[in-house]
Amino acid sequence: MITNSRTAEMCKLTENSYRDVNIAFANELSLICADQGINVWELIRLANRHPRVNILQPGPGVGGHCIAVDPWFIVAQNPQQARLIHTARLVNDGKPLWVVDRVKAAVADCLAATDKRASELKIACFGLAFKPNIDDLRESPAVEVTQLIAECIRVKRWR
Repeated sequence: MITNSRTAEMCKLTENSYRDVNIAFANELSLICADQGINVWELIRLANRHPRVNILQPGPGVGGHCIAVDPWFIVAQNPQQARLIHTARLVNDGKPLWVVDRVKAAVADCLAATDKRASELKIACFGLAFKPNIDDLRESPAVEVTQLIAECIRVKRWR
C-alpha cells in the first residue's frame, strides 16, 4: 500500500480516534446505566447479540500514549468538524473522576456501616497498566484514579 505522508499520518490518527470514540460510547453507557440503575455489563452483553453491534467494555478511561493523545491532533486542526472526536475525548478524560466519586461513595457507605475512620481503610488497586500483560503506565487512567484516592486513603498499587 502506497500513499503520501499526510494521508498516512491521518490514517494513524483516524485509527486511534475511531478506537477512542468507541471506548467513549461504552464509557458513556456506563454513566447512563449507573444513573438509571441498569447493569451496564448485562446491557452490553444483550446488545452485542445483535450481529452488527459490538460495544466495547467500559473502563476508567483511556490509556496508552496513542489513543489518549492522537485524537487531540485532529481536534486541534479541525475543531469545528471534529466535534464527535472532541466529545469522545471529554467523556474518556472525565471517567477517572467519575470512578473516584464512586469509590468515595463506597468508602462513605463502608464507614457508615462500621466504626472505622477513612485513615484506617486500605484500598488495593490492581491493573494500573492501560492493557493486560504490560508494564506501560503512560496515560493510564487507573494511575490517576489511585493518585486521587491516595489523597485521602492509603492505597497499595500493583501493575
